[in-house]
Amino acid sequence: MDFTSGAIPALIPFLVAEFDLDYVAAGALMLAVTASSSLVQPLFGLWSDRRGALWLLPAGLALAAVGTAAVALAPVYTAALVFTFAAGIGIAAYHPEGAKFAAYASTAKRASGMSLFNVGGNFGYALGPIVITPLVLWLGLRGGALAAVPALVVAAALARALPRLARLRPSRVTAGGAAGESRAGAMVVLGGVIGASAVAAGLRRARRRRKRPVQAGLAAFEGAPCYRELLERERSDGP
Repeated sequence: MDFTSGAIPALIPFLVAEFDLDYVAAGALMLAVTASSSLVQPLFGLWSDRRGALWLLPAGLALAAVGTAAVALAPVYTAALVFTFAAGIGIAAYHPEGAKFAAYASTAKRASGMSLFNVGGNFGYALGPIVITPLVLWLGLRGGALAAVPALVVAAALARALPRLARLRPSRVTAGGAAGESRAGAMVVLGGVIGASAVAAGLRRARRRRKRPVQAGLAAFEGAPCYRELLERERSDGP
């Protein structure tokens, strides 16, 4: 799953060259996959806890894989942005259910099991750019769609394994006895802290930029051809 999370950032430099994007447009692509894969994830977690959604394991992985392939095949920037958001939704759908069943499979060794789950995710994230960059350099941007093939194969394997995974689910009595208290307010506070930190970081960066507006503007002007031409004329008219 995290293979696709690492593949999309690796595609962004090639999308910048393909669609002649500026920094804002490139940042919007990263924002789309980050926001959709993280901010939406608690909703899937609530769904998983209340109703159970084992099918989200293959479905989320398949959506992320198809979305990643569609980003590489997108004919215009707007389509790439939409497909990036869709891939992030697939990533968000997979992780709560995946973490839950990783804990079930770990039985009494949940700390060790969740550590392996996280290490596997980090390894997949690192593998994404390693695989997709040579593909794009070799076959062009559309070659990046091939990165979805292994993810789709794993999604098919997960779909076949769903009956066996379902047997890992503890009984209702055991699950109810081990369940913790759900506090939605804590999630709101956590989201507020993260949002406030992001705003504060943005304000600090804006203040640093305002401290040197003249120098920044002069540096940009000095690189312009008209400035060089004026400078050469003044030198030629001098004594």
